[in-house]
Amino acid sequence: MDTDLTDDEQVIAKRIHRENEISGWAGLSLALLFLAGAAILGWQILLWLKSGEWTSYTWADAFAWAGPLDLPNGRGVEKILRWIGHLPLCLLPVAIAFAVGGLCFNDKQDDPDTRRVRMKIANAKYRKATGDKQ
Repeated sequence: MDTDLTDDEQVIAKRIHRENEISGWAGLSLALLFLAGAAILGWQILLWLKSGEWTSYTWADAFAWAGPLDLPNGRGVEKILRWIGHLPLCLLPVAIAFAVGGLCFNDKQDDPDTRRVRMKIANAKYRKATGDKQ
């Protein structure tokens, strides 16, 4: 970190670094989730192009492939699980990736101190990259 930062700014810089690191891992996870849904949809499109007939994969198909499930007793829970079971397999990962990504990566405004520290860090990186001693 830049030595021009005060102690308070060092604390803010560490928080910024931690937030960036968490955002990176979360972004990677969401990208993989989105790609899983896109891959399933791509596979369905390839099968459709080969046969001319749409092959629908649902969550019930995935659960059946994984093994038998004991549904809990109760009409409401059973209806909900059957409804989820009829959802397209590719829909849920893509929807989750967009929903969680929208919530996690919203463009929130930083407080003035955080903006100042971000600018100092960016300026220090620029000076280091260009060899500028200012």
